Amino acid sequence: MSAPPDHHALLGDLAEEMARARQEVQRVEALVARLACHAPAAERARTVVEAQGLDALSQTLDALATVLARLGQGVPPKDAIMNLPLADLAARLGEGTAEPRPTRATGELQLF
Repeated sequence: MSAPPDHHALLGDLAEEMARARQEVQRVEALVARLACHAPAAERARTVVEAQGLDALSQTLDALATVLARLGQGVPPKDAIMNLPLADLAARLGEGTAEPRPTRATGELQLF
């Protein structure tokens, strides 16, 4: 099953908005990284670990933008989630398709 032709443009636009949101998250991520080095020494390690959540969010937004772009190009849903860089996201998205979960997504979360 693929999206009706009139949905393709909207899906492409959503992918672009998701990419813009990712850019904003990356800006916040850079700010937090600069500020984390000023955290009290006793809190610095925990601060850095918590700040890595922004990197995970950025990667997730990028993967979601990829799926939306693929759907906007008319790629069937089961194929749109194949080879995503985040295997756990691909598995969660695969739960909503009529096909078995994708098995080729082998990427790992990359933390800064």
